Amino acid sequence: MIREIKTTVTLFSLFLMFSCGTVKMNTSDLFKNETSFELTIWDEIHSQDTTVIKSIHPDSEIITQLKDWIANNSWEWIERPYSNVEPRALLKGTNFEFLLYPEFVFINYRDTKGKMRQFFKLTDTERFYFITFKRKIHKDELLDLGFPELPIPR
Repeated sequence: MIREIKTTVTLFSLFLMFSCGTVKMNTSDLFKNETSFELTIWDEIHSQDTTVIKSIHPDSEIITQLKDWIANNSWEWIERPYSNVEPRALLKGTNFEFLLYPEFVFINYRDTKGKMRQFFKLTDTERFYFITFKRKIHKDELLDLGFPELPIPR
């Protein structure tokens, strides 16, 4: 019985996800009229600990890299409201919000008609170390730093 319920819920979720269709993100609307941003980063271990960086300029390296990522990943966005789960990071302007979660991102912005739009995309969020200032060190980098390769337990 539980398996049937899980299967039904999964199929219904997939139906909702794909029946809504995916869209191409119009990057020209996203950062329009933004004069500065505020970045909030939540600590993954201690969720009460936050880092807040105020007044990030639209021409900063963070915003430039985010614009490049959005331009290179403009397809397959799903329009839907986001949950109230606390993100890893929030980059917020007057009409634009970028929410970074462990396995996906949300973009909220006000379009040219004044309507709030909310888009969701599954993605590898390790790519956003330029926002979180946290990056996992991969095995090759450990070797480059002079750390010996650790034996794999069997």
